Amino acid sequence: MKLRAWILIPLALCLFVFWISTRQPESRPAPAPATVREKTSPREPILPTTAPHNPTSPLAQKINQPDQSPQRDLEIVYTLLNQTRLFVKDLATRPLGTNAEFTAVLTGNNSLRLAAIPANHPAINPSGELTDRWGTPLFFHPLSSENTTLRSAGPDRQLFTEDDYVYPNQ
Repeated sequence: MKLRAWILIPLALCLFVFWISTRQPESRPAPAPATVREKTSPREPILPTTAPHNPTSPLAQKINQPDQSPQRDLEIVYTLLNQTRLFVKDLATRPLGTNAEFTAVLTGNNSLRLAAIPANHPAINPSGELTDRWGTPLFFHPLSSENTTLRSAGPDRQLFTEDDYVYPNQ
């Protein structure tokens, strides 16, 4: 009896291995092809490809209006810039230094497509710069990623002279 067990057990094991190796695998659906995501540098902002679709701030219509003072014009631009910074969180990672760069952000060239000032505002010159009431581009002086001083050249149209307007006042 022991001899039969010693013969049957290895024989059963061999048959089991043979049966497993000749068995057809179950057909499974092919996996979906992997999608390739385009890599972007962390410093490159993702910018919209379509025009901003949101309404602009009513404050923007008051820039360079005769019933406003030049100082009030700067205060309005400063307020619009700070409001944009509150909503568009990635601005701190985006290098901003020139008037055209700040104006682009204010006219909707940002990750939220948030336009505080309409792109066709009369205070924006053909170079895409925000100008004062005398047609001179404003000077944006970034003190940090969250703080910027604005300067208007004033009636003489020369920056850093006695008739300049600065906001916030220093």
